[in-house]
Amino acid sequence: MTHLNDITTDTNVSTRSKGSHLTIDDHVKISVLKELEYSNRMIAQYIGVAHGTIDREIKRGMVTKMSKQSNNGKVYCYYKEYYDPYTAQERYEKRALCQILLMGHFRRRPVLAPDAAFFLLPFPFDAIGSGR
Repeated sequence: MTHLNDITTDTNVSTRSKGSHLTIDDHVKISVLKELEYSNRMIAQYIGVAHGTIDREIKRGMVTKMSKQSNNGKVYCYYKEYYDPYTAQERYEKRALCQILLMGHFRRRPVLAPDAAFFLLPFPFDAIGSGR
């Protein structure tokens, strides 16, 4: 297992303001560090957020992958859970969009991926009242 001192130097530990959102780059860093078996606290220190943020982010981005293997006519299914940074970003953007549509605002300004498309909604914006 790698130690935090191996990845943290004065140049690569980020500091961020309280309340800032994770970017897609942060999601990818979480994914890579989890694959290298870093603890959530070490990842949080590296990215510059609270360890609870990493806990919630990993829960948000977990996906289950099923693989099948056949042996002597029997099929065996194996399930593996892993953190997918793009699923996490997609779920974040979906949640942000729902809050904007339902409440008219997001708690903070969302950090969307460059290709996020707000125009691909199942219904038009005018169908929603202002609600304020």
